Amino acid sequence: MLREHQEILSAALLVTDMAAIGVLSGLGLLTSPVTGPAPRVWLLVVLAVSAWPILAWKWQVYHSRRLKGLPEELFLLFKATVSTFGLATLGTVVLSKGALDGTRLLAVLLGVPPALFLIRLPFRLFLKKIRTHGKNLRYVVIAGRGEETKEILSYLKGNPHFGLHLLGCFGFAGEKDISLGEVPLLGMVKDLPAFLEKNVVDEILISPARDVTLAQVNQVLQAVEEFGIPIRLLPKTFSPRHAKASISWFGTIPTMAWCMGPAESFSMVFKRALDMVVSALLLVLLSPVFILAALAIKLTSKGPVFFSQVRCGLHGRPFKVFKFRTMVTDAEKKKRHLLKMNEWDGPVFKMKNDPRITPVGRFLRKFSIDELPQLYNVLRGEMSLVGPRPPLPDEVANYDRKHLRRLSVRPGITCIWQVKARDGRDFKKWVEMDLEYIDNWSLGLDLKLLLLTISAVIRGTGA
Repeated sequence: MLREHQEILSAALLVTDMAAIGVLSGLGLLTSPVTGPAPRVWLLVVLAVSAWPILAWKWQVYHSRRLKGLPEELFLLFKATVSTFGLATLGTVVLSKGALDGTRLLAVLLGVPPALFLIRLPFRLFLKKIRTHGKNLRYVVIAGRGEETKEILSYLKGNPHFGLHLLGCFGFAGEKDISLGEVPLLGMVKDLPAFLEKNVVDEILISPARDVTLAQVNQVLQAVEEFGIPIRLLPKTFSPRHAKASISWFGTIPTMAWCMGPAESFSMVFKRALDMVVSALLLVLLSPVFILAALAIKLTSKGPVFFSQVRCGLHGRPFKVFKFRTMVTDAEKKKRHLLKMNEWDGPVFKMKNDPRITPVGRFLRKFSIDELPQLYNVLRGEMSLVGPRPPLPDEVANYDRKHLRRLSVRPGITCIWQVKARDGRDFKKWVEMDLEYIDNWSLGLDLKLLLLTISAVIRGTGA
């Protein structure tokens, strides 16, 4: 019955939406003084109304809204509207060989999603009320007592308007007992098929503990397959502790993907675009600084202006990093004699008063001017403005395995360590800061670190 109700509601909304799109787009464009002949407007209306069912279904507008929040539903409507009117406008321009009023069209684009949302609001309020009073429920059981089971229980308890009624839990063999509160333990997963034969169950959530094997989960899947009941497997069950799980495609093959760094998203695309634009602008704007630094290096010491060195980038890819030369030309040879004076623990070599640094080099380092050529590395896509500092290959060769996750993102010119603990000498703390950045990455964090870096450069607190 629930599925039938959902199909009826979706069909009713589809018809209502198509009518609303036709009326709103027709009125919005027919009243424009520059839209053109009425047939052109009606062509757009027909194309938009015809395209809506296909594109709205693609964006899952008519899928169950039981677990969708208000912002999510409005965003789905907006995406479907833009897709629909984009296609309809293209078709109208091609078929009628005429333009439309762009201002009015934009007004329609912005007005349709809220209008469709308002149409849905009474349905939402009605369903919320009856579900809170025990009607229109979906009956759910949980298989497993994993880390997320308590989170699921709390979520269901705090959102009664979703209309999800938890019947109880089934445990896997070997799982540790956890407190389920008022939720009954109905038995072990081997008892689940017998329970399904005698009770109405609309959905099964599988949330086993980490020590449960995939084979055990597969046995449950096979046992309940013949009942035709939807099953959700929480991907975190088999996820590495720091991974982010998602559904993706390998060509035409659906896969479960685990990303050890920031997941691919619009934010990551924006980060890369920002890297390219900002690095290009800074290379131009700071060209006088480049010229002055080059002259100072050339006039005070023998050797090239720039220093290049192989470093390890994304997933260990070797690349040449560029800096202004701040040391004597035979610095690498002298390093072997200074290793015993290393002031850091771990696989890195650092000295506060390194004798290989030239007087000009010390000034360049103080204000981080020596790092500016790395903007070229950023422009080339080998580095980012913000990210863990790129390590040397011999440092990576001496990493503990847990340190290698630093290489799961592009290295950066600045990072948390650069602005918060640059005077520290604890490699372990440095790694922890890099992993903190990777696990909590956001555009906001990048912006914060860039602002802190600018402040540090102005104060002259560089190396």
